[in-house]
Amino acid sequence: MHELAIMEDVLRISADAARADGAGRVVRITIRAGALSGVIPKWANIFFKMISAGTIAEGAELLFETAPAFVSCRSCGREGEIPAGPPVFKCVHCGSGDVVLRSGREFSVERVEVEG
Repeated sequence: MHELAIMEDVLRISADAARADGAGRVVRITIRAGALSGVIPKWANIFFKMISAGTIAEGAELLFETAPAFVSCRSCGREGEIPAGPPVFKCVHCGSGDVVLRSGREFSVERVEVEG
């Protein structure tokens, strides 16, 4: 249910960007979410629709881009992407479990498209 708090921030960021641009409304918001961020687009959309009603972003389309998760291996020194599915924190090259998560938990508003 953390999507509600996250989408409140997305709404604030988007509305601020639209106002700063002198726009009448937000039409599309592109969000980049890491594969391990835990954000579920379906719930994010539901909450955004609910909280954006009556605002400059009412009716805006949300587009989600997924950022892959990468680990660095302390054993072999290589980096690799965690395969899709339940996360397995092992090196894809040597199989070691001695890895460090480098990316995959990020979440950002990449673009706010406006009109008017």
